[in-house]
Amino acid sequence: MLRKKYIKVSCKAWEDIRRAMVEALKNNAELKAYRNTDMSPDEILLASERQAAFEEIGMEPSDLMDLVRRDTAKEATVFGENLLCPSCGNFHAASREYAESFPFCDKCGQRIIPPASVTKEVL
Repeated sequence: MLRKKYIKVSCKAWEDIRRAMVEALKNNAELKAYRNTDMSPDEILLASERQAAFEEIGMEPSDLMDLVRRDTAKEATVFGENLLCPSCGNFHAASREYAESFPFCDKCGQRIIPPASVTKEVL
């Protein structure tokens, strides 16, 4: 009788040890991402909060960088009497007035400015 009780306790103890080891390995795997950073705990917390803000609006940081890149004005390319988008090569405008009124490419959304060397007479 005593032996059966000892075996049950022993099995329960081993099961507890196994669960603790699995949890420790899981925690170790999660912490590996923080081992080689030069960030302080406050910086890690700030980065986590920023990531949460991106997740809340459904964007990745790379998406935001794409928006910033597209909103940075680029000078249009002159092709004959037309202006072409510098990013995608799409036909943009045949007149300076149109290019100034609608400064974004219809195809890729790049902000476009007419070249400084182009005058109203050329377009």
